[in-house]
Amino acid sequence: MTQALDKTQNSFYFDYAATTPCDPKTLEYMLPYFSQKFGNPSSSHAKAWEAKGAISVAQDQVAHLLGCHSSHVHFTSGATESVNWALKGFFDNLQIHKQIELKNCSVISTSFEHECSLQTLNYLKLKGLNVELLKPSQKGLISPDQLESAIIDLKNKNTPVKLVSIIWGHNELGSLQDIYALGSVCKKHQIHFHVDATQVIGKVLINLKEDPIDFLSLSAHKLYGPKGTGALIFDPQQFSLTPLIHGGGQQNNQRSGTLNTPGIVGLGWAAKFAQDKLKENLDKLLCYKNKVIEGLTQLDGIEFLTPSDPKESLPHILFFGFKKWPTNISPADLLKNVYFSQQSACHGQAFQKPIILNHLGISDIVPNSLMRISFSHLTTQNEIEELIRLIKRTYEEALLMI
Repeated sequence: MTQALDKTQNSFYFDYAATTPCDPKTLEYMLPYFSQKFGNPSSSHAKAWEAKGAISVAQDQVAHLLGCHSSHVHFTSGATESVNWALKGFFDNLQIHKQIELKNCSVISTSFEHECSLQTLNYLKLKGLNVELLKPSQKGLISPDQLESAIIDLKNKNTPVKLVSIIWGHNELGSLQDIYALGSVCKKHQIHFHVDATQVIGKVLINLKEDPIDFLSLSAHKLYGPKGTGALIFDPQQFSLTPLIHGGGQQNNQRSGTLNTPGIVGLGWAAKFAQDKLKENLDKLLCYKNKVIEGLTQLDGIEFLTPSDPKESLPHILFFGFKKWPTNISPADLLKNVYFSQQSACHGQAFQKPIILNHLGISDIVPNSLMRISFSHLTTQNEIEELIRLIKRTYEEALLMI
């Protein structure tokens, strides 16, 4: 497996929440489907059946990781498409097949969802849907009582909630929602529940046979699989979504388009390897995270924004900033050989003042001092120790510039 440290350039990669390298073993399984096993799985001959069989195996592998039936796995181009399909497809179906006007119903989400959710919700709002965005606590959490109160309030306003859509593990803050508790509230009120699970796949134990989740979105590239591949998980016998992409009727008329066999094979094996090493990798990630917190906690003015309770935070993300920091420079300007983020990659390349601070009600942290460090099972102890040393040195340099 490729190491996190590029020894030829003495550089350190700590941006695994943005993307992960494709596991060499996963790539090895993918490669034949670019060349020798190139058949179109929708055709009717041996070459096609070869590809179709590989896709069936991938469905089983993803289903095993998530604790669901393989028929619930619908492959997409990634979580952005999956989220768009879940939200648009759900409300399109309400209009077309149940004759429910969007102005007469609501969706509940949060104010700090991933951009793919927020932009899709904005689109639906323009179409007339009532969109209610819950504000998270300073730990980035939504409480079951908060959700239930919003559901009851909207029902009393004659705009009943039809769907709740919440990000399970936050891509910047690293907060981890109590999805079982939130899903139970939805189930109590007979409301469907969509979860953006992009950051939690392979980091949290998921069992959709028990978890009260109706729709789940994911991406392969956060799981040491290929970019451009993802899935939307739902039971087509129980839930109806209008297709987002129309065409030849692939995937049982749910999502048209020639199936990306190499990418799907990659997602399947990435899921298999994540399942095999889930507990081992989780322990390693928590160890690294705690070591960094311990190593930096004495820095004057540092503020860890990721919740400290392991039950409320992702094991691989640590988000923090400083109350003392020069306003004309960022950590990235000083840490030239350390690859990390100041905000989610979904915001693009240009640094924007993080709106997450406003969502959390935090005003005493210098915005351009923020750092999101994200770890991997590929990370080494030496890299963690070097990271701590470099951040300490950088902070001392930054203080001299104030």
